[in-house]
Amino acid sequence: MTSYNDALRGYAHSVLKRDAFRCRYCGWDGSQWPNWLYLSWDHLLPKGHPQRDDERYIVCACRFCNECCNRTKFQVDGRAPEEIVEAKRAAINKVRNDYFQFWDSEGPEPPRMSGMFDSSKTRVQPVFKQLERRDPTGASWIEPLCRLGSRASSALPERAPWAGKLSEPPKFEYGCDAPEEFLRWLIEHADQLDRKRLVRGETETHKKRAALLDGCHATRVEALARLDKEGGGKSGPGQWQVFEGTTMVDCALFCEHATLFVEGKRIEPHLTGRVEWYAKRHQVVRNLDCLRVRQRPARRYVLTVVEQGTPLEGEAAQLDSSAPLFSESLPHLNADEVEGLRQHYLGYTTWQRIAETFGDLTLPVTTQEAHALGFAHNTDSSA
Repeated sequence: MTSYNDALRGYAHSVLKRDAFRCRYCGWDGSQWPNWLYLSWDHLLPKGHPQRDDERYIVCACRFCNECCNRTKFQVDGRAPEEIVEAKRAAINKVRNDYFQFWDSEGPEPPRMSGMFDSSKTRVQPVFKQLERRDPTGASWIEPLCRLGSRASSALPERAPWAGKLSEPPKFEYGCDAPEEFLRWLIEHADQLDRKRLVRGETETHKKRAALLDGCHATRVEALARLDKEGGGKSGPGQWQVFEGTTMVDCALFCEHATLFVEGKRIEPHLTGRVEWYAKRHQVVRNLDCLRVRQRPARRYVLTVVEQGTPLEGEAAQLDSSAPLFSESLPHLNADEVEGLRQHYLGYTTWQRIAETFGDLTLPVTTQEAHALGFAHNTDSSA
């Protein structure tokens, strides 16, 4: 049998294999080529410690996570290996966030969203297609997935099962029209709309919207009458009274007794993009609002999933406790209604934690890899 003197094929291989070729800090998946080439092993204990070479105190790490804190001293005495890993992970995430901020402002401009790192094609579709292939009913993974949410303990029923089986396959880029109550509020409070969006022109839409934002009472009455007659519907040519378009939910899971909307992020600079016309509208809360108007089932939830070790994780944590942000995003609801809707928000988790929880889930690096593995397609559906 051939023996090797390098880390990847030789002395570190058993540790890398034990950890499923995943970085214990950031979740980098080295089980695929060429990702494997960027793995290493990391000693949790300092040089000279009697247990330094004990494999229980050595973990799989990507090169960056291994090197970025190698001069930082950690308290190790009396700590189990997993406790040391948690302490190092927190320090490493801080460094990774600093690097991300630099890359985001000063680094090369990568193709985003629709490019090679598209969140839907490299995270949302691959993860949920793999879970569906394992169990098309969803019975073995939907409820455990929901339990990963940072607010799940206060939002979900204590006793299982409560969701039931999938009624249909996962829906990607699922379209939901804006709630009619919110569209009505926008018309009645046109002074709150972003005037920078207003384009003055000769079409009916241009003229009507300009008149509405200029405070024309007759135009407001006409807009409300059109909303009463036509409903919310989709924004588009001629629908000048509709100031919020269709919300595209990254993944919608419809079960016998529950519905779950998933908002998935990977490389976006922020958790929410800029919403047209009403800038205070947060995308995650927007999903909740769309889910609210669905009368059944009674159990309806939204879960946010982000990339571990990026600023998105910090933003998601802030959203968990930001009651004012929910209120600002839902001006058409009263305080009790807003708080009631917050109870349907499961909080956030990370793609890496999902992969670790369910084991052996592949997280493609690029859209090309996702297509090669049969995970990514140009899929969309609507309500």
